[in-house]
Amino acid sequence: MLERILHTYASSVEGNSSFSSGGSPKNQSRSDDTVLGPRYHSHVRIFIIVIMIAFSTAGNSVVCWKLLTRRRRRCLSKAQVLFLNLAVADLLVTLVTMTSQMVWEIMGRIWVAGDAFCRMFKVLQTFALASSTYVIVSIALDRHSAIVSPLAKCPGPWKLATAAWVAALMPSLPNIYVFRLIKTLRMTVLVFGAFIVTNVPYMVQEMVLAFSGSSGALSSSIVALFGVISASNSAINPYIYILFHTRK
Repeated sequence: MLERILHTYASSVEGNSSFSSGGSPKNQSRSDDTVLGPRYHSHVRIFIIVIMIAFSTAGNSVVCWKLLTRRRRRCLSKAQVLFLNLAVADLLVTLVTMTSQMVWEIMGRIWVAGDAFCRMFKVLQTFALASSTYVIVSIALDRHSAIVSPLAKCPGPWKLATAAWVAALMPSLPNIYVFRLIKTLRMTVLVFGAFIVTNVPYMVQEMVLAFSGSSGALSSSIVALFGVISASNSAINPYIYILFHTRK
């Protein structure tokens, strides 16, 4: 989501620049290549992320400080408990999702930390975003209950907050396995593709021989070649497996 917003903003900057500057289309295109290239867009995204990190950290830290110091004096209300959890969730988004996105942009969108850290960061990023969303949902449910059924007994604020944090794990934990599933899917597609390439000619050949009623319908050299190609599938499959399981 954050990446799509930044990409849209960078595209709009490029579009506005083309209208505001003069010159012929050819000169304009050359100017865009030198001024509004990939590095320019990267700098725009990094600048926006830094601003969002600063504002989010400052604002959510103030909210947490005010609510926690207030709690020392007296108990927090139900709404204050939920908003405290929302501030913590938003800080998590800032420190995990935004910060990791900024580092990724600075490094040219190249991941160098390996597969294990990639999965860990994806789990944390998804958990942070989901926790913020689900805490907002719990606030909406609490306010709906207070307005529609003010006298009805409803779950306490800490139970609602706990449910939101636990629910955030559901879309997060599958990220541990999603990359493994993608790798397995690619390997399966490649194995199936190798089977098609090596066996379809042999199957077509056998159908031609069966329906023609004559063994001389095809050259003996072609028959022998297609037979060898079909058998080669068994030699190709193990190397496909080795290829996918030796990648870092």
